Amino acid sequence: MLSRNSQFGCPLRGLTGLAILLVTTTFASAEPNWLRTSAAALKSANESGKPIVVYISTPWCHYCKVMAADTWPDQDLTRMVNDHFTPLAINGDADVNAVESLKVTGFPTTILFTKDGREIARRPGSVTATEMKSWMQSALATQKPANSLRTAQR
Repeated sequence: MLSRNSQFGCPLRGLTGLAILLVTTTFASAEPNWLRTSAAALKSANESGKPIVVYISTPWCHYCKVMAADTWPDQDLTRMVNDHFTPLAINGDADVNAVESLKVTGFPTTILFTKDGREIARRPGSVTATEMKSWMQSALATQKPANSLRTAQR
C-alpha cells in the first residue's frame, strides 16, 4: 500500500490533471467564437476572407435560450461556424441601433453576410443545429447579397 508521502502519492493524481484537460478541451469549443461588434467582425472577415454569421438575440427571449442550449453548442455546427465563418453575436437589448439598421423584427434572428458586409440571407426564429447547418450551406451556395452590415456600425 502506498503512503501519502511516497514519491507516487495518490495513484489518481495523474488522472486528475488529465480529467481537467479533457473537461477544459470539451468546453473550450462549446459554442462559436462570437465576436461582439460589427466593426470587429468586418475586420476579421476581411482579413480571413470568411463570410459573417450574425446571431441577434436577447436575454429574455425564450427561443434564444433554446438555441443557446441546443443549437449553438452542437459540435458539428460550432466547428462549421468557427472554420468557415466570422461569428458575430449581438444582444438586441444592448445594441438597439444594430437591430434597427439590420431591420430585425424578432428574436432570435440569424443573418449571413459576405466578407465585405453584404447580406446573403436571413433566418428569423429558432432552428435546430441540423436546420442551421443546412440553411447556412444552401445560403452560401446561392450568395445573393442584399443589405449591408456596414450600416450597423453606426
